[in-house]
Amino acid sequence: MGWVISISLLLFVMGSAARADTHYVAPPGVGVNPSNNYTNWNIAATSIFEAVGVTAPGDTVLVSNGTYYLTNQINITNITIKSWRAGALDRDGTVVNGNYPVVTNRCFYVNHANALIEGLTITNGYRRSGSSEDGGGGVFMYAGTLRNCLVTGNWVTNGAGIPGGPGVYAIGVNCMITNCDIIANRGYKTVGGGLTLDSRAQAWNCRIMFNNMEIDNTTGGNMGAGVFMNRGAFYGTLLCNSLIISNAGVSTIGMGAGGGVSMHYGSILRNCLVMGNSVTTPAHASEFGGGVNVYSYSNEVANCTVVGNTSATGSGLFLNSTTTNTTRILNSIIYSNSAGNVYQNSCKGLFVSCCTSSTNGLDGYGNITNLPVLADYASGSYRLASDSPCINRGQNQSWMNGALDLDNHARIDGFSGMVDMGCYEYILQGMIIRIR
Repeated sequence: MGWVISISLLLFVMGSAARADTHYVAPPGVGVNPSNNYTNWNIAATSIFEAVGVTAPGDTVLVSNGTYYLTNQINITNITIKSWRAGALDRDGTVVNGNYPVVTNRCFYVNHANALIEGLTITNGYRRSGSSEDGGGGVFMYAGTLRNCLVTGNWVTNGAGIPGGPGVYAIGVNCMITNCDIIANRGYKTVGGGLTLDSRAQAWNCRIMFNNMEIDNTTGGNMGAGVFMNRGAFYGTLLCNSLIISNAGVSTIGMGAGGGVSMHYGSILRNCLVMGNSVTTPAHASEFGGGVNVYSYSNEVANCTVVGNTSATGSGLFLNSTTTNTTRILNSIIYSNSAGNVYQNSCKGLFVSCCTSSTNGLDGYGNITNLPVLADYASGSYRLASDSPCINRGQNQSWMNGALDLDNHARIDGFSGMVDMGCYEYILQGMIIRIR
């Protein structure tokens, strides 16, 4: 009989450990009476910080629509925190405000592979950085997932080193950012004005727009006003299926590089539209890569459309002299950028295949210098017209099997079995009939 009791007790303990609780947060002033671990809406917390403070691993915090002003950084480990309005996410109505300049802290610090933040607006966070691996005025991540969030109006300034990501700084293989808008964040003497991806972090299906980066001396230059990508470790750090639009790097002294994206040490940019980004320096000197700056080795730009970017040199794509033969530029359209679409700064053995640019300057297989013939460039449609020479002219890659383009169409169409150049596949009108 004793062994039965022992097993029952063990099962009870295991069940208790596995149980996850839900905690609730409502804005101050709605009549709740916070108490007892905030386990229903009637006794909900009125502070996200307080609700997170009573969680155990695996718990969930549901945040009702409203605005929450922070007095402290919120540390997230193995929990889920998300907005909640009548059973659905309410990103735009659920605002986490870092409360700068009343307080000077970032909004969220995330450090667990199972952590999830979803459906929030994260704004007005601030970080004065103390090192180069620091930043993230809105969110700093060592591990976890940020999903369906708007990250806007956050700040990072330089205290020491060269910090990154006034919006989001993600460092580590367990970091994932999906379906987020990272918009109108601001950095001073930083890299990655909107987003920094480091050490194999990834971002998918995001919009990175209207971020701004300023610098007033030569410390570290001015790199990646939209996105800074670094230390991919054999093609690990990845930005995929995203819009990088109208980001601006401004230097009063020193250089500027990568108005849209700056790529370093094994980073991948894939299926992205890089449009309308800029770099500005005094007398227009040392402006490199208004769209994309590829610096150092082992990077890859694949099936991207890089259009309408501005800088003094290599306005579309700037390839630095340290680029080696492990860097690949594939299936990309680089067109209508202000001061030359492509600039190679004495590159070493660069591999280029199936790209198009009216001022190409790229040696490689399958490149064309014809105009790409876009559907309606003047109106902002960068999809391929029916007579585009870019249709079925790409080079297929293993990652394309089952992959989607920027419009969520199959990356390799069922008619030709060939990939197109650029971030959008041309969609033929018709029907496929298979006879077996």
